[in-house]
Amino acid sequence: MAQQQPTKVMSGAVAYAGAGPVDLSSKYSLDTYLRFGLAGALCCSVTHTAVVPIDVVKTRLQVRTAFRMKKIGGGAEAGARK
Repeated sequence: MAQQQPTKVMSGAVAYAGAGPVDLSSKYSLDTYLRFGLAGALCCSVTHTAVVPIDVVKTRLQVRTAFRMKKIGGGAEAGARK
């Protein structure tokens, strides 16, 4: 049976109840950080590709409605018709 290596514990570390001690010996390499950055950039690109066209349509609808109701009473008339 192999013996466990002692773990470095950070004093005052906050963890979930029942979690083991915080291990500070594992550090990420530059390659790992580059992969994290690439994954984040890819996810952000996909999200923006899906959301920006929806936001453009929403903004155009808001502007079109604002031009229709540019008179002071235009908003009241539109509300009364519905």
